[in-house]
Amino acid sequence: MFEKEDSLVLKDIEKSFEKIFEMTDRISYEDFKNNSIKVQRVLSLVEQIGNECKNITGEFRLSNEDVNWNYLIRARKRLSHKVLSAVNTDILWTLIKEDFPAINKTFLTYD
Repeated sequence: MFEKEDSLVLKDIEKSFEKIFEMTDRISYEDFKNNSIKVQRVLSLVEQIGNECKNITGEFRLSNEDVNWNYLIRARKRLSHKVLSAVNTDILWTLIKEDFPAINKTFLTYD
């Protein structure tokens, strides 16, 4: 099915998703964007997810095309390069609230 290393990487990705959801579950967008520590922590977790996705073997990615691996990697790249300038919290919030829950459900099927 997939290599042991892939399963370990997937677990790390799942943990990052869980942390993001815990940090943003009961918070409004306004409170989130005004909390620079929380924004930076979530941004760091998004970067972690993107980096971990690069560690998934090509064979696993090809056999699991239901996850848009490149989307997760590009999200990391686009947001991490904004660190020196203002982070677009609108984009980050959309990732957290709209895109990541559906993607995370896909990851949970790998257990």
